[in-house]
Amino acid sequence: MSNDFSRRDFLRWTSAGAGAAAVGGGVWIVGRNAESGRVDRTTRLDDAAPRSTDAAGSSEPAPRATDELGPTPTELPAAPVPTGDPGARRLVIIEMEGGNDGLSMVVPYGLGRYYDLRSRTAVNADDVLDLDGTFGLHPNLSRLRDRGGVAVVQGVGSATPDLSHFEMMDRWWNGDPDGSRAYSAGVVGRLADVIAAPEAAAVAVSLGRANHPTLASLSAPTLAMGSPGGGGYLAGADEGVWGAYQRAIRAFAGAGGDGWLGRIRGAQAQAASFAGKLLELETTEHEASEGGAELIEYPYSTLAEGLRAAAQLFTADPFVRVVHVPMGANFDTHDDHLDPYAQMMAIFDEAVEAFRRDLERRGLDDSVVIMTTSEFGRRIADNGSNGLDHGTASTALLIGPVNNGIFGEFPDLDTRDDTDNLMATTSFDRYYASVFSGWLGADPAAIFNGTIEPIPGLFG
Repeated sequence: MSNDFSRRDFLRWTSAGAGAAAVGGGVWIVGRNAESGRVDRTTRLDDAAPRSTDAAGSSEPAPRATDELGPTPTELPAAPVPTGDPGARRLVIIEMEGGNDGLSMVVPYGLGRYYDLRSRTAVNADDVLDLDGTFGLHPNLSRLRDRGGVAVVQGVGSATPDLSHFEMMDRWWNGDPDGSRAYSAGVVGRLADVIAAPEAAAVAVSLGRANHPTLASLSAPTLAMGSPGGGGYLAGADEGVWGAYQRAIRAFAGAGGDGWLGRIRGAQAQAASFAGKLLELETTEHEASEGGAELIEYPYSTLAEGLRAAAQLFTADPFVRVVHVPMGANFDTHDDHLDPYAQMMAIFDEAVEAFRRDLERRGLDDSVVIMTTSEFGRRIADNGSNGLDHGTASTALLIGPVNNGIFGEFPDLDTRDDTDNLMATTSFDRYYASVFSGWLGADPAAIFNGTIEPIPGLFG
């Protein structure tokens, strides 16, 4: 059964963020007029040839397509040719909360050492969806494999990791791998500052948490929406209490003024305008559906609802460039890793496939890239509870009009840090910068205050 957004459901997404701004919830985040506390970058990890040790103890170079950083050829279907207009390109960031085990998402099934270390939690080699004879996708990512347009980035993490969820989430939200840079805005907010169009009501939007720190900007308008659950605060009511409330809000927003009050009013005017655009689009699509138009049916999950809203946001407002979508799943698999992880991969696969089909329907499939993030990976060796404890380096995916392949250096399974965890080979600010520059055309130096060499070959 289709679960297309009703007018009321869609307004819940709008009101959870924009409406809360109307009552001073601070959800609509505008520039803070603060000087950045950015500092120079530290030395990066050196690229080193990854090595694995077999069961007999001999050390051999891990199989790779080339000796240089670059894509490994695959048999995946080619992705759509990306739009040539950088200003029309959009980005969706799917956050996998809890610490996603990249070695279960993209399995090194061709390395025997992986199975030595994970006697309880390894993905069966016979079930893996092969990419190159050494690495393959989790078996529940079949839709992703069949559609193609998948770039795998290996060894993503920090050279100085912390095993705390809170510390590492904060670092990711700030784009600060070692936690030393004290940025005055979040990494997505700083990106928005760089790519914002003057007429934009919202450059970046987060779905799922009010006041998300990663969207805090210095100047660009960004919007964070909480989970569905509010009423239509800013748009859609003509009569009654809500109609009177919305008229009062519009009057307040239109009064202008100087200083802090003027900024609040200006932000509220932007929020009300944005809510009206969303409502207009939702109404148009609902009427088209009633007239027989076929809409894409999304599965029921928090991620699917967020991706559906992202597709509508991109359609409603061409100035929205980035949508941040928390997946709403718990990747903190300390116990019985295999079954819950398999379920989360199925949810991810189904939601992303529906979203990509929806983008095709809307004519946006050549202009939207998905990137995955997570605060850290899991420990390489499993524990006595058939689970995986907090780790460091992980694997990330780029999906859409990207070059198929495997990028970056695979971490050496037998070279560990002082917490007995894998050592990252791709600093996560480099991962961010590669996407922000290669896909959206943003200058990394304006976001990270330093030169970052992008990962080559990700985009055509």
